[in-house]
Amino acid sequence: MREQEHRAKALVEDQRILIGTLIRAARMDAGMSQETLADAVGLTRVSICNLEGGRQGLSVDVLLRLSDALSVEPADLLPDGDTYTPATVRLRGMVVAQRAELASLRSTVANVRRAVGRRRNNDE
Repeated sequence: MREQEHRAKALVEDQRILIGTLIRAARMDAGMSQETLADAVGLTRVSICNLEGGRQGLSVDVLLRLSDALSVEPADLLPDGDTYTPATVRLRGMVVAQRAELASLRSTVANVRRAVGRRRNNDE
């Protein structure tokens, strides 16, 4: 019996991680911050962080609010079983992390360009 309970718990954790990865990917695709999404659905940023990290369960009500705020179908935030395995979730998580890093780099480049432009204007 313990083995079955352990497997069931592991399956629930895997599903939470899958759902969290899908939420994070949809949020990134929508160009939203965790805080912006939290405000749109009436949650805290910490709750969004916990949902995306698979540390918090998801009610149907929250699923519907998330899908509405992200302009996606509720099913888009749920794994379909055939496509999402723990390995593909890790891979998708890496892609999401790289997108975030790229966005940060783009922001840094834009800030540097603005600073260079201001300096040029001051030198003239």
